[in-house]
Amino acid sequence: MASSMKMKNVANAAKDRVMAGAEKVKAVASKVYCTLCTRTVDAFVSMSTNGLGRRHLRVSPGQKCPHCASSLDAAYVMGNLS
Repeated sequence: MASSMKMKNVANAAKDRVMAGAEKVKAVASKVYCTLCTRTVDAFVSMSTNGLGRRHLRVSPGQKCPHCASSLDAAYVMGNLS
């Protein structure tokens, strides 16, 4: 019983840490490569970190390509955040 409570507290602490980091996310317009229509389009990109603390550029979810209307969630980020 004590170990299950301990695991629950660890899971809650990890969730709180992720939520605290999510508040600092800022989206910036950048160029991304649409894999379906093979064009470079504008989209909003944000910086995210994985569990090891490495930063990655990710396309903000829910965006659509203006040419083919496909989802840009799996698009390749071409530009930088400068």
